[in-house]
Amino acid sequence: MSCNASTIVYSDIDHHTSSFKSLLSGGYYYSNGVPSFTWLQAKQDCEARGMQLAKLDSQSDLDDAVAYMNSETGNNIANDIWVGMKYDMTSTPYVYRWISCDIPTFTTWYPGEPNNQQRDPCIRLQRIGFTLRTIGCNQQYDYLCSDASTPYVYRNFSELSSPYHASVTFECPYCSILPILNVEWEFNNGTIVKVIDSSTNVNKYTGSTTSSTSLVIADVGESDMGSYSCHVTNSRGVGMGSSIGFTISGRYTDFQADVKKDENFPIVISPQFLYITKYGDSVVLNCSFRGLPEVTSIQWKMIHSRGIFLYNDAASTHYSAGTVMTPDLYIHSVNFQDVGNFTCEATNQVGTTVGDIITVDVIGVQAEISSPTYTVVYGEQVTLDCTIWSKPDLKNVSWEREINGTAVCVDLGNTSKLPWIKQNLAFTIDIRC
Repeated sequence: MSCNASTIVYSDIDHHTSSFKSLLSGGYYYSNGVPSFTWLQAKQDCEARGMQLAKLDSQSDLDDAVAYMNSETGNNIANDIWVGMKYDMTSTPYVYRWISCDIPTFTTWYPGEPNNQQRDPCIRLQRIGFTLRTIGCNQQYDYLCSDASTPYVYRNFSELSSPYHASVTFECPYCSILPILNVEWEFNNGTIVKVIDSSTNVNKYTGSTTSSTSLVIADVGESDMGSYSCHVTNSRGVGMGSSIGFTISGRYTDFQADVKKDENFPIVISPQFLYITKYGDSVVLNCSFRGLPEVTSIQWKMIHSRGIFLYNDAASTHYSAGTVMTPDLYIHSVNFQDVGNFTCEATNQVGTTVGDIITVDVIGVQAEISSPTYTVVYGEQVTLDCTIWSKPDLKNVSWEREINGTAVCVDLGNTSKLPWIKQNLAFTIDIRC
């Protein structure tokens, strides 16, 4: 069985050479006698014959197999029969796969089956009624082989996105009983359909071989946007993977028509897209870049409902702005005004690349008073304003007043439970001797 690193692989044991009568007809091989085999021995014996432990994935498959075995035994099938289905031991709830790695679309389970999957992961075809039953893999039965299947290409990502001029890799995990003979990728953008193989523009594409089925595209641009699908061939036919849609993320500006061939826009890399920090703590938004010509400047921006704010003010004490030498953005003593989306932009003489959006969220409580001091006329009322931001929701608000150096709680009555966020909180208190 030929599988790449992403496929299911059953462990091997020493091959058991059979000496019993071989019956081969109509794409099947039926052991029909002694010695009986374990499931793994049966699997290996089928593969040594260039076949696979039987895949019966339709009613017609089952009917043909039963008719063949009855014709060879005079309607006297003596033992249950191993078939090429097994619990894949990697999924919860339990998932069964054929030996060709695809999930069955047709089954004839015995009533109450499948059960005891952890103990009995292998599947046999019961000789009476020809229904499927689970059993331990070390039991011994007759077995049925069928023609090997075309390669099965696992479904991978349905969508991929990459910045301009980056290198992107499309994976093609597959499973094949027989050796694979060829790998191709098909590109379709709605206007152009082309085949990409190991001989196609080797400066642009790499991979797409029997030893490396993945497709690597260098220096991606708008002309590379579209859908890609992997086609893997063995001697039985072609297995086709599902389409992977590819788009370009970010944008670039200030394009110059006379850019040299070896010059590119910068590539901006943001390893983390969400930062959650406590109020009052500090946070570092990471950004790195590469490019030729060299990057000459870095610009951080905050995208806020109030507008777009630039953070390259060297005099700021709240932000330590990114530079070419230290491109990360440091936010000191984070507050709720820092909640929002940030972008890191890198510029060289070719143009500017905007990195992916980085989101900052803050948890905790922030309280601000409108004035530290109030002057009032004796006997009148005064309102002390306090604006509070809170995440999670605010549960309680308390006030204190200091009398002769001693803090005394102010009784707010029923107004102490205030479940609002960013709500202006005010109360009136009589100031008396």
